[in-house]
Formats: sequence, C-alpha cells, structure tokens
Amino acid sequence: MASPLWCVLGDFNAILGSHETTGIIYSTSCFEFTSFLAASSLVDLDTKRAFYTRVGKGARGLILSHLDRALCSIGFVDLWSSLSCNTLPRLDSDHYPLLLLGRDSRFSRPRPFRFLNVWVEDPTFLDLVSGIWSSPVSSCPTSRLFKKLKLLKTSLRT
Repeated sequence: MASPLWCVLGDFNAILGSHETTGIIYSTSCFEFTSFLAASSLVDLDTKRAFYTRVGKGARGLILSHLDRALCSIGFVDLWSSLSCNTLPRLDSDHYPLLLLGRDSRFSRPRPFRFLNVWVEDPTFLDLVSGIWSSPVSSCPTSRLFKKLKLLKTSLRT
C-alpha cells in the first residue's frame, strides 16, 4: 500500500518539549502530541526563520512558543526534492504565518556549478586543467577565457 500524501499546516496548540516554549510545560500534552505524531507516521518539518511561532503574554511577561508547524506524511515529503516551512512576518496576530515551500524534482532547474576541493586530490586533475587551458580557442581574450572555463566546468562535472 502506498504511503498517504498529505500535509497539514496550522496551530496545533501543543509543544514537543521544554525547548519549544518559555512558559509552563504540561508533560501529558507533550507526550500525547509526540505519540500522535509517531502513531500517524507524520514528519514535523523544521520551521525556518522565527523558531517561536506564537508570542503571548503571561503573568511573568512574554511567553514564546512553537505551536504552529507543518506536519507531513513520509510519502508527501518524498515527492519533493526540497521542502521547507518558513515563517512570514507577524502583523496583526500573535502567531507568525507559515509558508510551505517545495521544489518538485521533475521540474527543477539544473543545480549551479560548485567547485569541489576533493577534485584537487585527484591525480589527473592538473593534467585535465592544463590540457583544457592549453587547447586552442579562437576569439577575443574575454570570450576565450569564458569558453575555456565552460569546457573545464563540463569536464569537471563528468
């Protein structure tokens, strides 16, 4: 049977532990919420930007809590090459709005080129670079540099 595909964002009014609030902790509530996530096979996506998603007032001052979250099934997470939950600026509410961002691997652009330091340790690296650099390319100096760098990038990727 295939894993269900769903994601729920919202205020769950529960925390997973003392690290998610500056206020009073109800251990029964934490245990029940943790058990619910495990029984439902849900993944709690990390929230980026503001960790605490609710700002409230208590008898001792401000109470910060991580109540708003994105809960996703494993199948839903597997659909995406990149999936994240971000907070947006808090305006008129005591909660930060959440934004779910995902990139479908079927439609993503090619990744940008990144030089890997491990390539320098390859014994053929210097021969590859000097071979491409000494190859004749006809055009103006700036275009020549661009073409040689492009050839080097292609060779390094392969």
